[in-house]
Amino acid sequence: VTVEEVVDNFDDLHPNLTVLPSWTIAAISVVPGGSHPSYTHGYYERDNAAYLEWDEIAADRDRFQAWIKKNVIESTADDFAARVEHLRKAA
Repeated sequence: VTVEEVVDNFDDLHPNLTVLPSWTIAAISVVPGGSHPSYTHGYYERDNAAYLEWDEIAADRDRFQAWIKKNVIESTADDFAARVEHLRKAA
């Protein structure tokens, strides 16, 4: 599972937060912005432009493969952080 942060104390947290049973988790990876292009309440907004762009990318195999190459295979964690930084500032 990917998370925005690991939280040890659940006192005073928003009721819509998700608590996962330990038996469902093999590993936890902290990935700020990891739910992009969706949102994470209190962290960043939904990236509507990315959703609209994705419709066209996903409909064309060549565009999809180029997107995967650029944004996944050849991308670094810093590249990803830069791509979603504007959302964090908006939240």
